[in-house]
Amino acid sequence: MVIINGDGEISSLDMLYIKRDVLEIKSLTGAYIKAADVNHDGVVNSIDMLYVKRHVLDIRYIEQ
Repeated sequence: MVIINGDGEISSLDMLYIKRDVLEIKSLTGAYIKAADVNHDGVVNSIDMLYVKRHVLDIRYIEQ
């Protein structure tokens, strides 16, 4: 399940955590970095953030 901040919900806070990682402000580690790789391509980038944004805005849901 994609829960980057560990609260049990996919939210804009998860998007913020990805943004901080992408901008190298605060790096994600361990299970959090694995959860942040939403599209499972091996890297955490703005595409993963876009997937979370679409989920939060009820445009397209993330498949588990």
